This record gives sequence, structure tokens and C-alpha cells, in this order.
Amino acid sequence: MKGIHVYGDSFTSRDWAGIDSWPDIMAKKINAVVNTNAKAGSSTEYSMLKFAKDVHANTIRDGDIVIFVLSTPGRIPLKFINEHYPEGGVLFIREPHKASTTREAECHKWYWDNKEHIDWFLVNFDRELHILNHECYFNTVLNFARSRPNVTVVMFDSIEINYRMLRGDFPKNFLYPSRFYLFEIACREFVFYDKKRNERADAYRLWTKYLNYVDPRINHLSIPNINILVDQILYSMENSTVENFTLDKFVTDLFEYPVDEKRYEEYINKGYLLYNVGIAERFKQASK
Repeated sequence: MKGIHVYGDSFTSRDWAGIDSWPDIMAKKINAVVNTNAKAGSSTEYSMLKFAKDVHANTIRDGDIVIFVLSTPGRIPLKFINEHYPEGGVLFIREPHKASTTREAECHKWYWDNKEHIDWFLVNFDRELHILNHECYFNTVLNFARSRPNVTVVMFDSIEINYRMLRGDFPKNFLYPSRFYLFEIACREFVFYDKKRNERADAYRLWTKYLNYVDPRINHLSIPNINILVDQILYSMENSTVENFTLDKFVTDLFEYPVDEKRYEEYINKGYLLYNVGIAERFKQASK
């Protein structure tokens, strides 16, 4: 059976038990099996480590599909985080919330034991160099596609990154829509997102604030846009083109602020969101 190998952060990960990510939905449409290494909050360094391991182990076979989403530059790629708590790539940029599991408590203890070192790392972090690292990661995956013409590689940017390096021509099996950002699609779903001012981060913080910065959507997208994204990827693979990836194909202005328990139920009834026990419980706690 064809395999789909997934690398990335919350734009591709299985965030909630029993609910499919968009790679899972795509796999069902083409009778494939998903091997996911995507973790919410993880860094691109984490994804590259998992990708390199799979390449060296020859886990990715001819006829398979690779989905790779580049995470936001600036996440923490320290060894403990990569090995034990990839979510800490973003969560440990600030002091973590209260732990809800034994695993979280153990990882939070590591954070507090090493907070001075983490703070030093963040203060001295060279963002420009890290963006250059992302270009190197991009070209590593591109070179893999060139060396494996019978593997289809689909690559997305989560946010806009100002790449500067020359890349040459892309092979037909490397599908990368440039200037197409998943986070932009996510924010255009908000009625309150000012598209002219383009303040995506502010809009996202407003949307998630009620739930202590948890997004109730699957991979930060509504159900309509999840289905559109999957269909566009399948079209792109069938026709060896990325010209079909345009923002006008995706639904906008679905969600109002604030999203409370009542609106959550409304969005489920409209087919914008799927019901999730964990999210429903968060709404109940938030409304107390």
C-alpha cells in the first residue's frame, strides 16, 4: 500500500484523539497509509531529524508521498525538547502553562531546572541565521526529491519566509506552491482579520485567547478548507502543477470573535468544525 510520510507541526499533526488530520483524510481518498512524524509546536529541526532518520532507514519507498511543512523559524531546537517533548519547541518560548499529565510535569520540571540556559539561548538567538537554516532544510528536501523521482514530495510554508538562496528548477515530483502560506488561509477564515493590514498573529491570538491559546480547528483550518486543501493537493499530484494553489479557492470569513461555547456549537452545526470532547470540556471550563 502507498505510504504518506508526514513531517511538520500543528498544520499537519493529529492534535485530537479520534479526529483525522488532513493527511489522514487525503490517505483515505487514495487508499494510502499515513506514517506521521508531525507534532504540534515542534520545530523544523525536529522534522528534519525525523525526515533524515526515515531517509537513512529507507522507510520512504518508490510510489510513496512525502508531505513536509516548514514550521515557524524561532522555535527551540534543543536536544531534550526534540527527544522528549517536541511541543516545547514553541511552548517553552514562554513560561509553560500548568501541566495536565505526568509527561508534561516531567518536561516542565526540565524547563524550570534549565530556565536560565533557555533564556540565554533565546536572548542570543540569531533569527537571520535560523532563516538561512530553513533554506538549507528546504534544499535538503528538494535534493531528496531530485534523487528519488518516483517519490512525490509536497512541501508548504506555514508562514511567509524571506528566502534568498537560488534553488534552480524543481523536478516534476516536487510540488511546492511558492507564496502560498497555510497560516494565511487559517487567518482569512476570521471575520475580524484585517486582510489589508495583514495582522495575522494578532488575529490568531484573539481567536484562541478564550481557550487559553488552543485552536478548536483541525490543523488550524475549517472543515471546508481542509477538504479544499486535500482536493487541491490531489489535483496538483495528478497534473504535476502547483498553479492551482490560489487563495481565492479557499473559504473566508467564517468565524466571529469571541468563540465561546454557544458559537462552538453553532460552527459544528454549520459544518465548519468537528465536535471534540477535549475542546468541549475546555469551553465548559472557560465559561465558569
